[in-house]
Amino acid sequence: MRRIIGLLICMFIFSASCAINCAAENEKLDVDIKTYDGRSVIIKDERQFCTPLPVTFTPQAADCSYSISTDDGETFSTYIKMDKESVTLFPDDDTSPSGRWQIRFREGDDGKESDIYRIVFDVNPPEIVFTDPEKIDGWLTGSVRVHFAISDENALARIVAKCGDTVLYEMHRSEDDKMTACSVELELGDMGRARSTVDIACYDIAGNRMDMSFEYLFDESVPVIYAEGILSGECYSGKASLKAIAKDRDSEAYVCYTLERRTNKELTETEVTGAPADTVIAFEEEGRYKIRIWAEDSAGNRSAELTKSFTVDGSAPVIQLTGVTENVDVRTNAVISVDVSDGIYEGTKVDIKLSKTDHEKTEIIPIESYTLLAEHDIREVNINSDGDYLLEVTAKDPAGNTVKEYRHFRMDATAPDISISGIDEGDITNGKPVLRFSAGEMFYASTVMSAILERKEGSSYSVAESLDRVMRSANDHIDIEAEKEGEYRLTCIAADRSGNTSSSRLSFTVDRTPPVISDLKDIDSKYFKSFSLPAKLSSLIKDASGFTADAYIDDRKIGENDVIIEEGKYVLTILAEDGAQNTSEASASFIVDHTSPQIVLGGFDRDGNIRRGGTIKVSLAEDCDRLVSVKFNDRNIAVSSDNTATISVDGYGQYCLAVKAEDPAGNVTDTQIHTSSPMYAGIFGEYMMTEKSIEAALPENDENEIDYVGILIGLCSVLSGTFGLAFRTFLHH
Repeated sequence: MRRIIGLLICMFIFSASCAINCAAENEKLDVDIKTYDGRSVIIKDERQFCTPLPVTFTPQAADCSYSISTDDGETFSTYIKMDKESVTLFPDDDTSPSGRWQIRFREGDDGKESDIYRIVFDVNPPEIVFTDPEKIDGWLTGSVRVHFAISDENALARIVAKCGDTVLYEMHRSEDDKMTACSVELELGDMGRARSTVDIACYDIAGNRMDMSFEYLFDESVPVIYAEGILSGECYSGKASLKAIAKDRDSEAYVCYTLERRTNKELTETEVTGAPADTVIAFEEEGRYKIRIWAEDSAGNRSAELTKSFTVDGSAPVIQLTGVTENVDVRTNAVISVDVSDGIYEGTKVDIKLSKTDHEKTEIIPIESYTLLAEHDIREVNINSDGDYLLEVTAKDPAGNTVKEYRHFRMDATAPDISISGIDEGDITNGKPVLRFSAGEMFYASTVMSAILERKEGSSYSVAESLDRVMRSANDHIDIEAEKEGEYRLTCIAADRSGNTSSSRLSFTVDRTPPVISDLKDIDSKYFKSFSLPAKLSSLIKDASGFTADAYIDDRKIGENDVIIEEGKYVLTILAEDGAQNTSEASASFIVDHTSPQIVLGGFDRDGNIRRGGTIKVSLAEDCDRLVSVKFNDRNIAVSSDNTATISVDGYGQYCLAVKAEDPAGNVTDTQIHTSSPMYAGIFGEYMMTEKSIEAALPENDENEIDYVGILIGLCSVLSGTFGLAFRTFLHH
């Protein structure tokens, strides 16, 4: 019972306390609080409300006032009468306190008061700092942890990090947590796609939000490489190509390869990286190839390598056949060189077939086939019997390139037989010879005959006529006529299809011109001391074909060593005949004279003296002779055109007359005559003699003067014996 009574008492006390508290609460002024966007806010006692928006307070009573102070422990200021139903606090109002605010309302002057409402205006969002962004610079091929430093001046409310729909990190502030900074760690990995975007959203307790986004590339998958179009070990004819395809699950893939091309001369290497994922590699040049190909993705992951070895051979082998040419005859043993070359010779096969046809019968001559063991392979085929041959050479390489070469030829050892008629070697003729040129029958009826007639001009020959003809039989011939004079050379050549040749040559002369005898003007009407023919009579005669010649003096034949010394007039006759029997004749007259000229003097008396005032006249006995010079006392006397000279003596004294004369035969008379023009005795020795020019005049007889004629005649007689002269005294010349 006691317990029941105690319980009832406790319940009564509790009920009374609650009633007292409710009454106390009912004594406070109610205030509606809303943010600027109309959202209602409940601010409990001793709590702060953080917001970035203006806050409107509406007391639930009329005639209210309010008081505002900063939340720094100071008391409220004086109440301010409200002129409106509500009071709005703005975060950017310069008249309002900044930072943390607190506001309280009162009804009337002594009425109920409201709770104290604490408000923090916060318009600054949280700050996010990415502390290690270098970790995502580039592709990620594995998981990596990155860190962020997040802070706020008041308190953080929530942090969420997502990659698409996947939450990487999330944090919610508890009711009493006032955390202003934290460190966030995110583990980045494969999110199922190559490029991933991470979004980070941070909220503070005021509702301010800061977002941050970044991307990272993730690829840990190994790419795959495919190659098609080329098979290892194959040999391709012409151009070949390989199609390479690179694939990767996460990122872009590239084709990479190294290529070796080997020929018999060189080795070239090529490396290509970063080619497109779908790449066609063309192999246009010949060679043996080895390609190593792989794939790489953007993250650097590399696939396994594919290796292919193959050969590109777009050129057929080359066959060169030497020794014979197509469709010709060979006159000697035929040695055919079969030169087969191939840049890529391994496996190239060569077949040689030789067939011989003789009298419509065909025979196959077996020759063993072979495979090239080098870039060049030369074989010889020897043929030594007459016949019609066909050689066929075929070369085929492993790529299927095939080439064939043929040679059709004949063996013929018979040479043509040449005959020339109409003239013989060395003949000289003054007619028009017709030369016939023919050839004998050949083994094959196709012989080319050529006749070349050359005429000598100066020291060389020029072609006068040239004829070619195909001779089908021995009756075929070529006629050539030499119409003009001259030295000729005829060359005849016969050649058959095998190259067998015969030739014949002869020289002849056509001469219808008589020998030419040089002009005998050096002999005709000339004087000679003695006469003989020139050292060589042939020097006076010219003829192209040779000649013979004879010389005659009057009617007597004279030889080259004969000499004529007897004075007189003679006639020289020369007769010449050439090899063509053409004749020529030439004559000339001449005089043999070996007597010196005779000088004739006039104007002297019987004694050989000359009278003062007299005239001396000098002349020659023969009209054909010539006075070379006349000097009187060393004074030159002019010789007149009639070959005479006159000297006038105008004084007394001693004189010397020098005379030189020459006849056409070259005989010369050169003499001096001493004379005087005397006075009477006693006077002459003391008389000074002066020479003057004297007109030519005969002296008159003077009894008082001394007569020297007799003396002069005696003197001339003596001189004529010494010099071979004959003097005559004339009153007139």
